[in-house]
Amino acid sequence: GKQPVNKQWRPPLLALASLFLVGGGSWGWWQWQNHSEAQALLAELRTLQSTGDHDNCVQKSNLLLQQIRSFQAEIQEIQQSCLDGKEQNSLANALKLLEQQKFAEAIALAQSIPSDSRHQPSAQKIINQASERIASQIDRHIQAKANVARVEELVKILPTTYKDRSKVTQSVQSYRQLWEKNKATVNKINQAFREQKWEEAAELYQSVTIPSMQKQVKWIGDRAQREIASRRVAPVVPNIQNIPSIPSRPVDTYVPPAPVYNPPPVYTPPSGGDDRPPPVYAD
Repeated sequence: GKQPVNKQWRPPLLALASLFLVGGGSWGWWQWQNHSEAQALLAELRTLQSTGDHDNCVQKSNLLLQQIRSFQAEIQEIQQSCLDGKEQNSLANALKLLEQQKFAEAIALAQSIPSDSRHQPSAQKIINQASERIASQIDRHIQAKANVARVEELVKILPTTYKDRSKVTQSVQSYRQLWEKNKATVNKINQAFREQKWEEAAELYQSVTIPSMQKQVKWIGDRAQREIASRRVAPVVPNIQNIPSIPSRPVDTYVPPAPVYNPPPVYTPPSGGDDRPPPVYAD
């Protein structure tokens, strides 16, 4: 006769049961292995947190959140702690850079603080302080008539959120116009020198107001003054200090006497024997 059905299915059932047992054991071991590795990774993350290695802590926590499913809450908590520490370090470094007048770097660090961070007010304070100092430097450079390129570099790092940015920008634009005007005048002075137009060169030199440009053409201004002076005919003025003193002439107080009229002598003829007086010959 025929064998019972249960005897025919016994080997396949045993094999299937065996497979389930082996597979289940393997699955359990894999879960345990993953759990053990996750614990080790979590321990490494806590070490980064405790040693203050905030940058690596944040990077590693991002990777762990994507790679493992267990310990998600713990990883997120550690990550938030490391982010907070990283932001505090950024603020401390930004303050140091501010005091070193490295304004661009200080602003960049402060701006890296997220808008929803609890450190945002402190970050904004640093940005405002840096902005005020940049604006003050720009004003001092313009007053001192410094190189316009340096002034414009400072404007570039001035945050767009600065309250007086438009006013500062307008001042720099006006200074750029003054710089270009002086530059054009220097070119005219050089041209006047080449053409030996000394009066024109001297007059133009007086209108240069940027000290660095004045230095460039000072020798032309001096040469022009010498050329103009050599063409003038200066009157000869004796040096009275070297002339010997001449005694002053005494005042003539002599008054001539009034003329006295003296009549001519009277001719007396010899007596004629009579008693008549002789005639008188008067004028």
